[in-house]
Amino acid sequence: MCPVLVDWASVERVLSCARSFCYMSLPVGSREHSLVDEVWPLVTDRPRKTEHLEMLYLTQLLLLKGYSYQSLITREMKTTTVSKEAAFHDTVNWLKMHGIPLDEKVRHIVSRHLDTRYPGEQVEIRQGGRFGKVLVQLQSQYMHSREDRI
Repeated sequence: MCPVLVDWASVERVLSCARSFCYMSLPVGSREHSLVDEVWPLVTDRPRKTEHLEMLYLTQLLLLKGYSYQSLITREMKTTTVSKEAAFHDTVNWLKMHGIPLDEKVRHIVSRHLDTRYPGEQVEIRQGGRFGKVLVQLQSQYMHSREDRI
């Protein structure tokens, strides 16, 4: 889940702070990073693991606990152009975040890949993924209130 939403107790804390509605946003599946996707097969023999579907966990618990909610899944991507040095640091940070030990061999592979694939000084990086948004309706569980019908 997102850094604030780590378990059901934290979801309940967030819900308790809201009056009418509570909005939560979570990743749905694996995050995408074009350079990490390019170098992953070069630095490891194993396939990249898919990340957990925390959105499914959240919506299942909201359903079981009797909450009314609406959800939306979107795909969001951004493209940035950065220096080769910034691309190197960004990529090794992502590899580290995914549990790849950053020894000299890995650093050399990433550096060589950047030099080979991106001969200029700038590198274009695409990153993002799928995100789920959940709007929990707290005051009334009905789609329309009686006042709406009058």
